Amino acid sequence: MNYLEAINYLDKVSEAGYKPDIKNMYNILKEINNPQDDMKVIHVAGTNGKGSTCTMLNNILIENGNKVGLYTSPYILKYEETITVNNQVISEVEFAKYVKLIRDKCNCLVQKGFNHPTVFEIITGLAIKYMKDCNVDVFVCEVGLGGQEDATNVFNNPILSILTSISEDHTSFLGDSIEEITKHKAGIIKSNCSVILGPNSYEVQEVVKDKCVNENATLMYVNPKDTKFELVIDSIEHSVINIKNKYFDYDNIVMPIKGKHRIDLLTTVLTSVQYLKNVIKINEIAIYEGIKKTKIPCRIEHLEINSKTYILDGSHNLEGVESFCYYINKYYSDKKIVLIYGVLHDKPYEKMTDKLLEIADEVIITEPNSDRALNVDLLQNTINRREKTKIYSDYKLAVEYAMNNTDIDSIICCIGSFYLVYYVRHILLGC
Repeated sequence: MNYLEAINYLDKVSEAGYKPDIKNMYNILKEINNPQDDMKVIHVAGTNGKGSTCTMLNNILIENGNKVGLYTSPYILKYEETITVNNQVISEVEFAKYVKLIRDKCNCLVQKGFNHPTVFEIITGLAIKYMKDCNVDVFVCEVGLGGQEDATNVFNNPILSILTSISEDHTSFLGDSIEEITKHKAGIIKSNCSVILGPNSYEVQEVVKDKCVNENATLMYVNPKDTKFELVIDSIEHSVINIKNKYFDYDNIVMPIKGKHRIDLLTTVLTSVQYLKNVIKINEIAIYEGIKKTKIPCRIEHLEINSKTYILDGSHNLEGVESFCYYINKYYSDKKIVLIYGVLHDKPYEKMTDKLLEIADEVIITEPNSDRALNVDLLQNTINRREKTKIYSDYKLAVEYAMNNTDIDSIICCIGSFYLVYYVRHILLGC
């Protein structure tokens, strides 16, 4: 099987739709000798911040001299982009080899009467097997959706389970209440494991505490009330932060990640690192350097194209949008804000729209590159001030309009879905 054949196979499986079943994962892993059982795994779930948390921990451990596997989701442009070892994406040749391996095992399972695994289950099985074969020192794994029934929830003894900020998202899968959603996320907590819970609401805390008691797991809650910090520098580009609580005390940490919740995110990561020191010898310089080098595409990312400023942010739920609006209000309140905006139909787009209209002077409505995209007419119905909107169902035309019909002093922002923002980024960079 070559790379193109591998992609064609995965595309064909993708057409079958999303029918997750954790049993599929265990069946796949059994066929490849359960590689998940003998790795040092950091498992990360949450609504917002889990990708950034994974990336910072990945970079810290790489700077520490460790060989680190990282698996994130979702993929946007290519299936393989989410699988890296020491920040090197799996090659097309290796990817095709492992797709063939998993495909053959899936065929065996179907012959035995089992359901064919989904694309995400196949890619997850591939990633775990690849990390095992690469003999990584640590495997940092981001949950795809929820936790309890997620395809990644196959690690019986992770060295650390982390829960970042939890809020309403994917309600059709996870439930309508914050308690129901948290129960799904907390499903990654295993017996006798150690758990870091980032700053969260009282309701979230109580659900996680109960889960930890039932599993005899050790819980370390990152209480923002116990954390003291000072913004030595707070600029558009980055922050320099002095920060301490009962777990750590650091001065002059350079934090490139922006947004309202950057302190909560940093506190969660630093608390996690303090625990990891019990398992892995970690150099203090690696902590500083790893955080400093964490620059994540499409998370309040600035691009300067033809003397115009573009800000790309993949926020796709209300909490993320609120953080984005906080940032814009803080640094660009005196500028004209033009939004390129599109969402998926299963997101709380009405609340998201209301919040974004507080900062926007003009909105260019479009559709993400996804079969779950919300129709532009439905999205426009959530906007009362029609005079401030333009409509282009094709996101390429929306970008073209923004590039050619906005003032040079305007701030052009793209937000609403990674399935929009990543593609807009490629257009702007000429990829």
